[in-house]
Amino acid sequence: MIVRPPERPQASVAILVTEIGVVSGAQELEFSDVTGALQLPDGRIVVADGGTNELRFFEAAGSFSQSAGHQGEGPGEFQRVDYLGLLGADTLVVYDGRLRRLSLFNVTGRFLGSHAVSNVTLPYVVGSLDSGELAAWQFYGPEQEGLGVHAAQVEFGTFALPEASFRVIGTASGAEEARVQYRGRLTRAFRPFSREGDIAAGGEHMFVLTSSADNRVRVYDTSGRLARVLAIDFAREAPTSADVSAWVESWMEEFQPPSEDVEDWWRFGFREVSPPDSIPLLRSLEVDSEGNVCAERYPLTWDSPAHYWCFTPDGFFVRSVELPAGHVRRGPHPYWDTQLQFTPRHVLGVWADDLGVERVKVFELRPAVNAASTGEAFRE
Repeated sequence: MIVRPPERPQASVAILVTEIGVVSGAQELEFSDVTGALQLPDGRIVVADGGTNELRFFEAAGSFSQSAGHQGEGPGEFQRVDYLGLLGADTLVVYDGRLRRLSLFNVTGRFLGSHAVSNVTLPYVVGSLDSGELAAWQFYGPEQEGLGVHAAQVEFGTFALPEASFRVIGTASGAEEARVQYRGRLTRAFRPFSREGDIAAGGEHMFVLTSSADNRVRVYDTSGRLARVLAIDFAREAPTSADVSAWVESWMEEFQPPSEDVEDWWRFGFREVSPPDSIPLLRSLEVDSEGNVCAERYPLTWDSPAHYWCFTPDGFFVRSVELPAGHVRRGPHPYWDTQLQFTPRHVLGVWADDLGVERVKVFELRPAVNAASTGEAFRE
């Protein structure tokens, strides 16, 4: 059964309740390249600062309390913090892609131990499951090299501690890329309104957005069984030339080409690669603290506020959330985004001002008052 969601579900109102970060001042309040932040069950906030490769702990109101970890290769040290998550109720887990290991800390910042990952080449850790496993994915197979648009293939699965050996659950199509002939050589290019793939995990499920071309999210249990497919019956429109131009210019502004040569290369690709027949519906996935999946609506421009539809693994619509503009994105694909943490009442993330100064913010989500915005919405 496919049920159409409300065409204009009322978004929860996001009210700022906590903000951490300064332009200049105390060093512990200056952030650089934050890769993740989360709120602990007791209300305290942990921030993974990529500039110093340390975890910083703050009280619920935003005052600094302590730090853990730092740059290095020894126990409890990091070369790069790629993922920060909560395993169960009382264990922090950090994945370091350069050292290829998972480090565990308790919620007071005490180092508990580390585990080298195995049976995997370059994993992206995306979440923890109620089973105690960590969910991850990686690219696999030869990269497409011919002219045209290609979707990278990925495999997804879990790590079970302490072995930390990757167990493959399934495969999927990832984000789109294109290949064009530029200045006599075959080179990578980006596609306007490129269709994205993404994977998220939490509770008892992994959620896989194999392509934003078909409006579907696949739900797997930890055994690897496809439990169901959540289909969104929502009309998509063809992009106009004005839509494409606005998307491209906002993309250039967001990612700031480092030189005129790079800008020329990017713009050549955008001209050579046609957009899809319709604007994609979804871009990325997050999972909230109750195991519901929150699907980001595909932005018409990169400076648009992020808008999420959240629904249960069974396909029942929970809420619509629109966040303030300025959430820090890591790149043109979802796996480079800074993490967001959703709960039924709050959302935590990283925002940057016009100077690029990063701040960790917690917003309270006031419940929608429109009764039509809840109920069965996505299920096949």
